[in-house]
Amino acid sequence: MSEPREEPIVLRLAVRGPYSLVDSLRIQRFGRGDPTSLVERTGMQERYAKCSRTAAGPVTLVAWTSADPEPVNVEVALYGEGAKALVPRLRDVLGLDDAADFVTTHPRLAHLRLALRSMRLTHALSLPELHAILVLQQRITFVEAARSWRQMVEVGGQAAPGPLPLLVPPCPEDWLALRQPGARALGIDAHRWRALQHAARAANEVASRAHDRAALEDFVMRLPGTGPWTTGLLRGLGTGDADAIVLGDVHLPHDISALFTDVPMGSDEKMVALLEPFRPHRFRLVRALMGSGRRRL
Repeated sequence: MSEPREEPIVLRLAVRGPYSLVDSLRIQRFGRGDPTSLVERTGMQERYAKCSRTAAGPVTLVAWTSADPEPVNVEVALYGEGAKALVPRLRDVLGLDDAADFVTTHPRLAHLRLALRSMRLTHALSLPELHAILVLQQRITFVEAARSWRQMVEVGGQAAPGPLPLLVPPCPEDWLALRQPGARALGIDAHRWRALQHAARAANEVASRAHDRAALEDFVMRLPGTGPWTTGLLRGLGTGDADAIVLGDVHLPHDISALFTDVPMGSDEKMVALLEPFRPHRFRLVRALMGSGRRRL
């Protein structure tokens, strides 16, 4: 006899102003083959699902809304032991309270105006999980890193709570248990393996600083293998910091230079100067650029 299916926590959350569920949250999916998440957009509906871990256990978030430019509500179902723990964070995770009040008439940003209105900055379900994902992306292509992530998730093979065919992501203990030969088989080199080990040992400390961006940055910058690139994205993608700066990226300085000057050669220093007029929304602009298809971190 099969076990009875646990009833989800079902909520309806109000939306104020333009909002796109998919445009706001698809950045939290680690590639199209990410076994822990799902993103769908049809003519009538947008849907996002993500399995993650909380201190209380795994949780699967399923959210959907109409494809209207200004939906009235977001419908949410939460499954698993971590469902109750996630409820107080839902509006941050979905970006519903993000003050998307950035308006620009800059002619170079005309193609981003719609995205800047409907895309909200969100919070990661799990900062330690995002930390591991960012470490995986260091010094290699996105496709290679996403493949390693998918294979690591599939090694665990634990089904996510709820009705969708998702898997539970690795926990810090899983990364700590991963020995170097196993990491090599997943395409993870020694540098990133060591950085993942340090990140996993610091997972509780990282999670405890989710609401203090300065303390989070100060702590993770002292971890071996975590530098300004990882830290900037932890702040921007993990805590919804609209003004986070991402330094050390291979492509971003050149993209920002090309966007504003038509010169496709840039540097961190030039990028910071070009973004300065857009305080306190520098990361919001970068995030919109990422979502436009012109670049992917």
